[in-house]
Amino acid sequence: MIPEKVSNSQFKRSVCCLLAVLMCTLLCTVHVFAEAGEQTEVHMGQTIKVGLKYGSTAVSRFTVGCDGGFCVANYSSNGNMPVLQTVSATELEIAVNGGEVSVKDIATGDTVLSGMTTENMILPLFYNEGYSISIDGTMYHGGVMFTPSGSDKINIINAVNIDQYVCGVLPSEIGSSSPMETIKAQAVAARSYALVSALEGGNHASYGFDVCPSTHCQVYRGLKSESEACNRAASETAGQCIYYEGKPVMAYYAKNSGGYTQNVEDVWSSRLGYLRAVPDPYCQPYLWEKTYSFSELESRLAADGKNVGTLTKVEITGLADNGNVKEITFTGTEGSASYSKYTIRSFFGSSDVKSNLFRFNGAVKYVDVGEDGSIPVRETETPEDAAAKGVLMLKELFMLGANGSSGQIKADEVYVIGAGGEAKKVYADSGVGIYAVNAAGDKYLINDTGTIAKPNGDAGSSDYMTITTVEGSLNETSGSLRIVGLGYGHGIGMQQDGAIAMGKLGWSYDQILKYYYTGIEIR
Repeated sequence: MIPEKVSNSQFKRSVCCLLAVLMCTLLCTVHVFAEAGEQTEVHMGQTIKVGLKYGSTAVSRFTVGCDGGFCVANYSSNGNMPVLQTVSATELEIAVNGGEVSVKDIATGDTVLSGMTTENMILPLFYNEGYSISIDGTMYHGGVMFTPSGSDKINIINAVNIDQYVCGVLPSEIGSSSPMETIKAQAVAARSYALVSALEGGNHASYGFDVCPSTHCQVYRGLKSESEACNRAASETAGQCIYYEGKPVMAYYAKNSGGYTQNVEDVWSSRLGYLRAVPDPYCQPYLWEKTYSFSELESRLAADGKNVGTLTKVEITGLADNGNVKEITFTGTEGSASYSKYTIRSFFGSSDVKSNLFRFNGAVKYVDVGEDGSIPVRETETPEDAAAKGVLMLKELFMLGANGSSGQIKADEVYVIGAGGEAKKVYADSGVGIYAVNAAGDKYLINDTGTIAKPNGDAGSSDYMTITTVEGSLNETSGSLRIVGLGYGHGIGMQQDGAIAMGKLGWSYDQILKYYYTGIEIR
């Protein structure tokens, strides 16, 4: 059948109607995408993958929530991620069964996503507008990914912008009440550690993520732990990392060196130029001790596959230049077994033997530091000996009464009275507050051990008077082993207790970092 001829006026009306429909459709489509917050691509910046649950803690199901809905993007470490799909649900359940992963809308029970891979990430639909996501009830920046753990479990991974990650690390690692310059130093160190873990593949690459949220890597608790001070420190150092010879570095750090930091090769790996041992008088002494019976040690050795028979002697058979223990040997009626470097603390338990700076039946000593940073054999044992060498010590304070009697007072009970009659405590917990001034006008800090350290010295120089160390026996045969030590942690790189004291003394964050990390630049 031949169609009827259409008049020009009818044709024009038809075209106009068609154009109107197309324009309406186009406008509606543009409106949806505008509301979706540029949902065609997510811009996250340099991204870090944090394993929240993995290995023995992997789960069979978990929930994610976001008030604005979700989108699915393909992960990219540079943070520019194309969006593949959007989901209007506000709470999802992700579960695995027989190796198959399902994503359901909790409100309706409907499956809303299928065919998810380890390269996909679920994140807020309005991520670019600042929305966050909850993972099993805990709020996080960024999005969530997962990798298989066997056929019936999945590892939960939070993919997050590196600076937002740092915001979630700082409160737990250094604390919001620390000096701002100290928090900023911690921010740069934490960011450097995370960046290198992402670029080079950290200890958890086999699980599909860069860092874990515990002290094994860096403590990370997401949004719930963030604070104004820590967020400010992260913002003011945004993007800054530590570089050595043009490359970002793995900026290891620990709580307390015990008086002298460690060369990395004395603990873990081969020599690294930026991780060199330095005297550390700013770390207040952290004293610990632990006693083991020989029978308990025999059981530990046997459990580790090293049966030496009846234990007869425990001996320190290797020392680093700074006095830290590098090797310990157990000798019994049927042989001997040795542990070296970091395996020493692993054997005893790192929460019991808190550092490698220890001796048997030991005691703390105060050691004069040479101008080249070396520790001489002769210790400063008394205030009189210290004074003879020009070292000021404030081990004891006495109050003289009107009748000539004296009574001892504690250094942390000293106050001064201001012109307005206000009493102010001049001794702080970190040792900051009491100073001595020599004839040249140099100001020296008196810390809570009675030792003196000159603040604001050039990074890497030996502007200190004394540090603490521990002295004792190198072997034990009595049937009981009493270990006395100083410090907490591996002692490599920046020491958090020392960095806090430095911050209170007015050190800037770059001065703190350049003191603990040799030959670096920050950018």
